[in-house]
Amino acid sequence: MKGLLALLAVVALGLTVSYFLFKPAPPQALSGPAGTQGPAQSPQPSADPNAGAPAAGAEAAGRQAIDAYFTRLGKTLQLGDGKAIAALFDFNLMFDKLEMQGIMPMELKAQRDRFVQGMAQQTGTQFAALGPAMSWNAHEIRALRWLDDARTEVVVYVRTVSVMNEHNKYRWWLAHRNGAWRTYDMENFKDNSRILTMMGIAVAAGKRQEAWSAKMPQLMQAAQAIATGDLENAEVMLKQLEGTEFPQVLESQRQKLISDVRLQQGKWQEAIDAADRAEKLTGDAPIFNQVRAAAYVELKQPEKALASTQKYIDLLGPDADILSQVARARVQMGQPKEAEQAFLDGLKDDPQSFFCLLQYAKFLPKERKAEIAAPFAKLKDPDEMLDRLGKTLSGQQDAETLLAVCAAYHAVKPVSGKEKQYETIAQLLQKAAAAQAPESKTAAPSE
Repeated sequence: MKGLLALLAVVALGLTVSYFLFKPAPPQALSGPAGTQGPAQSPQPSADPNAGAPAAGAEAAGRQAIDAYFTRLGKTLQLGDGKAIAALFDFNLMFDKLEMQGIMPMELKAQRDRFVQGMAQQTGTQFAALGPAMSWNAHEIRALRWLDDARTEVVVYVRTVSVMNEHNKYRWWLAHRNGAWRTYDMENFKDNSRILTMMGIAVAAGKRQEAWSAKMPQLMQAAQAIATGDLENAEVMLKQLEGTEFPQVLESQRQKLISDVRLQQGKWQEAIDAADRAEKLTGDAPIFNQVRAAAYVELKQPEKALASTQKYIDLLGPDADILSQVARARVQMGQPKEAEQAFLDGLKDDPQSFFCLLQYAKFLPKERKAEIAAPFAKLKDPDEMLDRLGKTLSGQQDAETLLAVCAAYHAVKPVSGKEKQYETIAQLLQKAAAAQAPESKTAAPSE
């Protein structure tokens, strides 16, 4: 699935740029959230199961009410009911937060009612159109971080299992006002994208009231280039944006994109440095600890890698992505039992994790490679995983692991025959390695 950065960019642009060209306001106020007028006031929907949640209740009561909100949100997204989706967002507070970040163009500050109405009209339709990419069958609240003593605002760290059985990690900003919990911002950890960030890009691109706003299309193009693997053009565009005086939230996004490029280029320390700069601007996003953990493993600094994984776990709990890095760090520290347990825990957490299965397969010694058949049997789509692992291992010239993967696939789908192409590649790699072996022995004395 493509990163939600691209998806939310489309949503944000669709919601704001065309609307903020000052189309005539609707002749009458809308009902529900769109009809709410005045600063920082939320509507009061009917029959809201979250209504009445105490502003300053016990931790358990607060968690229960928030859990109910996410259950309802997941079901509403699945149903694709635009009005019901819009009723779960607080667009007035969204306006306030956007204005506080210095992104809202001057003309739009006087258009609050139009903003709220336009967002309520379009948000439900756009989010419903995202379909399986946004909805989920199950969720788990990993942590709550209250933003005020009255417990009326909270950051919620949530993991979801989508209708396509994909595991996603989010951070949601919720506020409890007028008897109900509603969302005013959310972040997808896969790409560090936030609704407000993307709205800011769209608003700036539509009005261009600040010098930095003219650079918004280029920032979005750089993000899209990274999503499609065009690192060369992404690097050029990000370099050209140096010196632009972005608001902090957008500069953090630029630094995050730089970190992504450096990580994929294998420039580990530069990836860490960019992640550090991004985090200083936005706070405790777990994604930055994940970047650091991966980079420190590659730099053969396992102690620092483990420290980064623990910070991630403290915020979001253990999952397949971070446990893979824990395992790799344990391997470097000479702790194979702990490493294997971390791999197994990661695959238990998410049996569909490509990276965890890849690293576990490579970790197992030759005499135990056949054990990857067990996790392979739990895959939802063995064909897709065979292709991903086959291409990766072929590129890494890891014939031994590639053959084991082919055997595991054959055990699951014995009549397919799809594994034969990768078996052929593995055999060619083995022959090439054998042909080079005598040359290495001959060359050794002269070194």
